[in-house]
Amino acid sequence: MESHLAISSIWEDECLFEIRISGTNGAFAGRADCYTNRNEIEELGKLLEVFPKSVSDSFEFTTRS
Repeated sequence: MESHLAISSIWEDECLFEIRISGTNGAFAGRADCYTNRNEIEELGKLLEVFPKSVSDSFEFTTRS
C-alpha cells in the first residue's frame, strides 16, 4: 500500500470550512473531519508546501484548544 495524505473540502461558507483530512502510511490509516477558517487553512497549506524536510519532521494542525 502506498502512503498518502489527502485534504478535501466538505462544506464552506464565508466564515467557516469543514474539511476532511485522511492519510495512511501503509500500516496505519486515519481520518478526521475538522472545522477551520480561511486563515487557518491557508496556514496549513503553507506548512504542507515545505513538509517534510527530513524524516523526523512533524507538525500539528489545530483550530481549537
